Amino acid sequence: MAAKDIFEVHTSRLWALFHWNFTRLVFPERMFVSDSGIQLKSVRNWLTPFKKSDEFVFFSNIADQKLSLGLFWASIRVDNAAGTDPLILDHVWKRSANNFVREVRRRKGSGPA
Repeated sequence: MAAKDIFEVHTSRLWALFHWNFTRLVFPERMFVSDSGIQLKSVRNWLTPFKKSDEFVFFSNIADQKLSLGLFWASIRVDNAAGTDPLILDHVWKRSANNFVREVRRRKGSGPA
């Protein structure tokens, strides 16, 4: 898979700076959409960056994707049809979140190539 096939969005570092969240300032959470599904990567503690949380949902297992808009930031929620925990990415700039959800819906609708 080429790098251009992956669309990425990450949490706002400005939000992390205002809330004194050093971990999110250095290691923002990232959500990727590829041709096969959606992936969420996050580091829980800045002291142990090698301990990463990596979750993946295939397009066939996506029940719903929701976008909740705030004043400056938005939240992206991807529900899994299998009933496991949803993928949630909070504090994303609104424009980036809109583009990401639009890309997810476009790729999910097109199906496997």
